[in-house]
Amino acid sequence: MSFKKSIQNAFHSVVNFVSGSFLAPLAKSITESGGKILTEAALAAVKASESMGGSSETKFQNAFHAVVGVLASNGIKYTTVAVRGAIEAAVAQLNSK
Repeated sequence: MSFKKSIQNAFHSVVNFVSGSFLAPLAKSITESGGKILTEAALAAVKASESMGGSSETKFQNAFHAVVGVLASNGIKYTTVAVRGAIEAAVAQLNSK
């Protein structure tokens, strides 16, 4: 096997691990805590928090409370892990653009 092929195989193994077994519990938690409503609320909340400025902690807290408000107003039970994960994913998504 060539060196290039070995690197490709190693990369694919890492990607499969991260996207599969490693992140599966978080993905399940997000799905069970509102799914699309949670992810859309997180993205909107992160955008709004960024526009208001402040420290990273202040922006995170603002986003967290906004997302929890959306979930509560829709009668959706949630976990803190799911909300935090959705916010972190929204930040990552926005930073990747």
